[in-house]
Amino acid sequence: MVNSGMATSTGMSVGVSSTETRVLDVSGTSVHYGGQIGGAIGYRWVWLAFELSMYGMSGSANVTYPGGAFTPSFGGLVVAPSFALMLQI
Repeated sequence: MVNSGMATSTGMSVGVSSTETRVLDVSGTSVHYGGQIGGAIGYRWVWLAFELSMYGMSGSANVTYPGGAFTPSFGGLVVAPSFALMLQI
């Protein structure tokens, strides 16, 4: 499963008298992705199951203000294995 990225942009202006000054511009993107796989093996009343889930996220932003700018970024990955013993009583 992949969720395509999302891009956003916004800004802030201040108007004094008849002059408008741009104070801040912010834009950024983010991407979410993940997947899952699993299965089970067994016979009659006893089954052993396994599942592996992996999900990630990454993104960045661009912040511009009078006299400077910076570009923060982030990212991460979650890996979640699961095991189960299933018994039918």
